[in-house]
Amino acid sequence: MSDFNAESFRATPTAQPKTSGLAIASLVCGLSGVILPLFFNSIAAVITGHMAKKDINASNGTVTGGGMATVGLILGWIQVALFILAVVVIAVLAISAPSLNNVFNQISSTLQP
Repeated sequence: MSDFNAESFRATPTAQPKTSGLAIASLVCGLSGVILPLFFNSIAAVITGHMAKKDINASNGTVTGGGMATVGLILGWIQVALFILAVVVIAVLAISAPSLNNVFNQISSTLQP
């Protein structure tokens, strides 16, 4: 008779790619650094973002989350840059504080009657 087998035409289930936990951690650390600006959040976002990107590239499509890792990296590096800028501004102000004090004293003495 017929060698027809309906089972042979059924689609075999394929494994869904999983999202990288490191990518999620990078995104969470990057976003938490925006809400609660701590330097450690930005460092964690950068480290986990780079680790996630490495894992995702090595997985051949079985691990996803590259966008989350990229956003975490960008937020982390922005926060690192802002932290360095703040340290530089504070250092410049601390170094120039005595000369600024003299300027303010001169201004206040000229304004007094």
